[in-house]
Amino acid sequence: MLQSVLSHNVIDYIADEEKIRTLEKDLFYFITILTFSFFLCVSNSFIWYYFNIIGYNVSNTLSLAIFYKSLKHPFISEKKFSSAKIINFSQVDAQRMSDIGIQIINAVFYAPLQIAIGFTLLYIYIGISFLVGIGIMIVLFFVTMIFTKIAAKGNDDLLKAKDARMKVAEEILHIIKFIKINVLEKHFYNKINSKR
Repeated sequence: MLQSVLSHNVIDYIADEEKIRTLEKDLFYFITILTFSFFLCVSNSFIWYYFNIIGYNVSNTLSLAIFYKSLKHPFISEKKFSSAKIINFSQVDAQRMSDIGIQIINAVFYAPLQIAIGFTLLYIYIGISFLVGIGIMIVLFFVTMIFTKIAAKGNDDLLKAKDARMKVAEEILHIIKFIKINVLEKHFYNKINSKR
């Protein structure tokens, strides 16, 4: 919101031909806009960076814990959900939490204030005709909902593909564990070498 007010002041300053322009005031507006843009860019990058680190740490910790537990106690787990499915769900959920974490903070704390200030500024600058723009935003909200449903279906397909890949990896780990437990390494080593 500050950027729009600042832009309006700069445009008024440039458009008003009766005011005497000074180098100091020009530099003041230039440095203010540059500083504000730099601060906004750095703060956004900082926030996204830390939310991504949190998401990756949660995802990796959950995956390692589930892998460890499934290798230690493979027959205790319920047959409805394999450890591959559980790992897949946990990774996707951790990534979603890191992606929407910043959006939730923005929606809860800053969005109502930004909407109120934005509507006030729009009414001051362009009058009652800003309601047309709000109508278009409402229509676009419903269009976005449709595309979100399509993206959710694509995400479900992606989860199914990941689940199939994780099942294969889990089967390979169980086969390796079976070979190690039954001391069949030499037998399979000789069998593979004879085929080479």
